[in-house]
Amino acid sequence: MQPTGRTALVTGGGSGIGLGIATALAADGWRVAIAGRREQVLQQASASWSGTPPILHHRVDVADRDSVRRLFEWVKKSLGPIDLLINAAGVNVPDRSMADMAPEVWDQVMAINATGVYNCMQAILPQMRQRR
Repeated sequence: MQPTGRTALVTGGGSGIGLGIATALAADGWRVAIAGRREQVLQQASASWSGTPPILHHRVDVADRDSVRRLFEWVKKSLGPIDLLINAAGVNVPDRSMADMAPEVWDQVMAINATGVYNCMQAILPQMRQRR
């Protein structure tokens, strides 16, 4: 796949592996948008990239389908159709053993780490299928 003129969206792109992937794609000439829950982290991540094209950012809660829908609409309007989706959004918790994890924490982890991926894939799949 030729990167020039291609668009990538990286959820969880404000830090860690997601940010590493986003900057590598931008360095290869991709138009890149990063998304995550923390606006300040996203702003700092976007500002840390001084290359061209710039890395754009948008706040999203991947566990919320309306938030995901708004993200994908914004990316399409701002950068064009998405060619590549990287699902790097996730949450980690300190007490993750079965004996220590409260059911509410489990629900939060699953909503972000599992349902969040589903929400993003479901949102982009029709567009990607249409464009093959």
